[in-house]
Amino acid sequence: MRSTRGRRILISGAAVAAAISAGLVATESAAVEGAEESAHSFTTKIVVGDSQRACSGALVDPRWVLTTADCFADAAGDVKPGAPETPTTVTVGRPDLTQTGAGASRPVSELVPHPDRDLVMVKLAYRVTNVRPVSVAETPASATENLTVTGYGRTKTVWVPSRMHSATFTAHATDATTISLASTNGAAICQGDAGGPVLRETGGTAQLVAVASRSWQGGCLGSPATETRTGALSTRVDDTRAWMRETIDSSPSDAVLTASPTAKVVHLSAAGLDGVLHTTDANYGTGTWTGSWTRLDGPDLISLTSAVVDNVVHMYGVGTDGKVYGKDANYNTGKFTAWNEVPGGATGARALTASVTGSTVHLQMIGPDGALHTTDANYGTGTWAGKWTRIDAKPLKAIASAVVDNVVHIYAAGTDGKVYGIDANYNTGKFTAWNEVPGGATGARALTASVTGSTVHLQMIGPDGALHTTDANYGTGTWAGKWTRIDAKPLKAIASAVVDNVVHIYAAGTDGKVYGIDANYNTGRWSETWSAVPGGITV
Repeated sequence: MRSTRGRRILISGAAVAAAISAGLVATESAAVEGAEESAHSFTTKIVVGDSQRACSGALVDPRWVLTTADCFADAAGDVKPGAPETPTTVTVGRPDLTQTGAGASRPVSELVPHPDRDLVMVKLAYRVTNVRPVSVAETPASATENLTVTGYGRTKTVWVPSRMHSATFTAHATDATTISLASTNGAAICQGDAGGPVLRETGGTAQLVAVASRSWQGGCLGSPATETRTGALSTRVDDTRAWMRETIDSSPSDAVLTASPTAKVVHLSAAGLDGVLHTTDANYGTGTWTGSWTRLDGPDLISLTSAVVDNVVHMYGVGTDGKVYGKDANYNTGKFTAWNEVPGGATGARALTASVTGSTVHLQMIGPDGALHTTDANYGTGTWAGKWTRIDAKPLKAIASAVVDNVVHIYAAGTDGKVYGIDANYNTGKFTAWNEVPGGATGARALTASVTGSTVHLQMIGPDGALHTTDANYGTGTWAGKWTRIDAKPLKAIASAVVDNVVHIYAAGTDGKVYGIDANYNTGRWSETWSAVPGGITV
């Protein structure tokens, strides 16, 4: 149960609106007696709706923020899991909010509340590549330990400051879920500081030990003059590391990989930690790799897929703006084109898959509504369909596709963790309905699909983070009926390509490195283990 000691420290919409209309954001003052901040760039400002509510938080992963559940609680004090009911924006890496060129601003796509603590994990629609997340402490704060609290909340004289502030507090008492904080030098945690990081500073490195939860707010602007108490209550996070890790790992990854073959060469592309496309090649005719990754220009990417027509690799990516772009690697001429937006005006795209029948690429996306949308590019005539057609309302989080006999078989992980399939038959021009893939998969995180003969080989990253595989023989109309676990390596993204009846599977590990493993359908054997892809990229 949540403690009710002190008062909630969120900024309400009325306060924000009043402050802005009064022009109070231009003048700065310490958070009571705290200092303006330029460090601790992992501290976030969270704005719910059109400034209906504001709080602070901590970036704990490139795509996740930890804050107080009260930031998103309804009138009953509950937080509904899933997409926020009100559009929400997170700003991070911007100690001075007027410096819009610094850090990043991201919309929120998902909320995961803690089952019994005043905490919520906030998933960003796109990862942050230019701010280092804070590490989470492994031990609780000790009595009398000095801790630093940061936030963007109200101060002694300013309702909505444009700068982050910090102050030092002393851990007064620690219990199973909370840490009581005693003020030093008259500092106080004010409205808008809710969810702000409570930090242990060790050797110049900050560790997150708690997030701000409640405060008496003595001395804060708008508090009664009779309120002089400055103590606060924060929620411990050191013992929630496993929950945070599980939340991050069970969500669709933002690691980006795609693989396409031309002849005996697989062209492997990935978005690095900078979000930008990098590429390398594996020549399975000679058994050699390029040995390095080449950085290409273009937008930061959150999804990537590719397909080959006439020795040209057509790559498609979702930018951090939610738009869909295309770029060609022409292996007839050895040249790359620039990125161009795919016709059709897609916005809010989340994931892509591409496949080919004849000279036409069929490109599917998971749209902002979680549903499947499709468009076509005919490279024989050089024309696009020019629009995205919504296929079905099933809520999806990952997709892959493969072609057998002019039928595009599309596979998707639903938000329920199950794996489904739908067919686009370009012999008849019709789509089927979704059907669950036999085998009873649960907790699927990512998918890839490839073809040898009339058989589709479908791999998923399961709830354990490991690789699992199943087969569909469209010649006989039968499925393997089960998922086979291949390896225990923890993974976050997968892609595959076929050369000479060997499925080459590539994966981003949770360590950020890229690995490969082979399924040889000439011999019926898998490689004994994963091997690191040469070049040393981190994704």
